[in-house]
Parts: sequence; structure tokens; C-alpha cells
Amino acid sequence: MKHAIAILAAIVFLMECAANSNPVAQSSPESESLPLLTNLELVVSIDFDSKQVVGTATLTLKNTSTTPLTRIPLILNRLMHINAVRSNDGTPMIYHQEIKSFEDYGIFQINATEVDLLEQLLPEASIQIAVDYQGYLVGYTEVGMRYVRDQVDRSFTILREDALAFPVVGVPSFSVNRTAPRNPFDFEVSITVPEDLVVATGGEQVGRMTHDGLITWRYRSRQPAPYLIVAIAPYRVVEADGLRVFHFPEDSAGAQGMLQASLRAVEWLQELFGPLEGSLALNVMEIPNGWGSQAS
Repeated sequence: MKHAIAILAAIVFLMECAANSNPVAQSSPESESLPLLTNLELVVSIDFDSKQVVGTATLTLKNTSTTPLTRIPLILNRLMHINAVRSNDGTPMIYHQEIKSFEDYGIFQINATEVDLLEQLLPEASIQIAVDYQGYLVGYTEVGMRYVRDQVDRSFTILREDALAFPVVGVPSFSVNRTAPRNPFDFEVSITVPEDLVVATGGEQVGRMTHDGLITWRYRSRQPAPYLIVAIAPYRVVEADGLRVFHFPEDSAGAQGMLQASLRAVEWLQELFGPLEGSLALNVMEIPNGWGSQAS
């Protein structure tokens, strides 16, 4: 089986989460501006026997609008559910979740959740919430995104916002979500999988711990990133001079070719534009053919 190489340096493809301001009699997620994500911490365990994802997403959000916010709307994969939401001091928060279809694309179904804030989030203020969630990861090929075949599988698993594999700020409306404020954000991830698998993402690897047949991989962003995408597979790794290529075992020759070609490309760019301002730090991941081409 041929595969496609995906370059990721710091990552996540978001579902364009967002805001709108339609005046209505009562406040609703659609009538409030959606907050801006500035930091994401993701702690996830992958259960390959039950095919489930179990995790906690801690989101730091900023109100960039001119009016206070009273709730945070989240969207999640349609076969996942939220178990608890907590404030930054651990106080439980009230939330309401429901499987809904997008109002402007009815075939697209998601878990739509509204989190009631303990107090208003004033303009320019920030809040941190921790969201415990779990469930089955399924793709969205039926809505036209044929590359979003996402599932929990030992041969290849990918966690990305294309399939809403973790909570994302947004509402069930593409037109609303497209107007959301969006900037690169900092991230830190901790992913636990069987010890024969490798976790790859952009950013810097800051830890790896084995315990009871499992291994926890930890990464964090080197600088704010526009997307977060985590790939899990029985990868092999070749590396040189700050460039790492995560590849499937059967593609070792191609990975070596990719490594050498990338190093030559870096040399050529430096000949044209001068030396790099910092050390090279680039991760290249192989993904199965037809799963999309993610790059950052």
C-alpha cells in the first residue's frame, strides 16, 4: 500500500470554530462571540481493545469581543460524550450536551455542548476550563470529507479536529464558525498507547515514560501553532540535524530518501536566503494514502 507523506511542524486542523452576532431576545451560543483559543493541553489514553479515546482537554480561552460571555459552546465527535467540565480551580461547571445536526448542513452531526460559566467572562479576560471526554472515534466520509476516515486502529490512528477528536470551541453552524477569532496557540500533549506504538506530532518531545506495557509520549509546541494533529502508528524514525521522519516499517527506503532530500532543500534555502535564525526543528510524518495531506 502506498502512503502519503505529511509535513507537520506544530499542528491541528480546526473545524473553523466561531462567532456571530444575531440579535435575539435571549442569549444563545450563536448570539455571543466565540472565545479565542490561546492554549490547549491534551491528555489522552487510547484503548485499542474497546476502540475508544479517553481524555481531558484543558482549553485556555480569551474573550476578544466587546461584550461579556456567559457560556462556552463546544463541539465534539458525534460518538463521543463529555463526562465533566471543571474551572481552573477544580470547581465543577454545569453543561448541557446533545447530538445535533449542523443547521446549514444537516447531514453533519456532532455532539454540541454548552458550558455555563461560573461568572461572566469580561472583554479581554481569559478563562481555563478542563473537559473530560471519551468515546468512539469515527470519520466523516458521509458528509463529503472523504479523507476523514479517522478511527482507533493499531495500524494508524490520527487525532485531529477534522474528525473532532477532542473538544473544539464552536456551534453546529458552519456560517457561525467561519467568523470565529483564530490565532496560533500553544499546546502540550500527553498520549498513552501500547508500548510498541509511536506517537508523533509537531513540537518538541519532552518526555517518554513506559509503565505496565504502556508508554506515554509528551510533546509541547516550540512556538504558537495554527493546528494540532497527533499521529499514532508502529512508526520507525530516521533523523539527522534536527529533522525527524516518522515512517511505516515497510517504507524505510523512502524515509531515507525524504530525509536526504529535505536536508538538501534546507541547504539550498540557506544558500538563497542565508543561515537559519535558529536550529532546524522539523518533524515529517507518513500517513496512509487518501487520509488527507496535513501540513503546518
